[in-house]
Amino acid sequence: MRKIQYFGIFLFYAAILSLVIVSCIARPTGGKVNSNSLADGTYSGSASSFPNSAEVEVTIKAGKITGIKLKRHISSWIGNKAEAVTSRIIASQSSKVDAVTGATNSSSVIMNAVENALQKSRKAKSHEDST
Repeated sequence: MRKIQYFGIFLFYAAILSLVIVSCIARPTGGKVNSNSLADGTYSGSASSFPNSAEVEVTIKAGKITGIKLKRHISSWIGNKAEAVTSRIIASQSSKVDAVTGATNSSSVIMNAVENALQKSRKAKSHEDST
């Protein structure tokens, strides 16, 4: 009878721990890039979601993402695989792409850092258009 109680308590705490872990995973916030809404230039962006963080420089030319420089990326050893997501972002012209398998949180953090930089480009473009 005690074994059943202990097992029930174990399952309860395992479920709580799973919910906590899932709630800590970053979700990508961006999407497809509208080339008419981006100002040319180089823009920095950052994002974090424990235990990962990233700082990027995104280069925009003719309204398109032409380069992404990963200035800083803090992740677990497996999270380093997520750095490949930058080429997917450039190829698809979207800050929301498929995450690298096994490095979902790190991939999302990099995508969100790129989106942060793109928001700065959009803001610069709207300022250009209003002047």
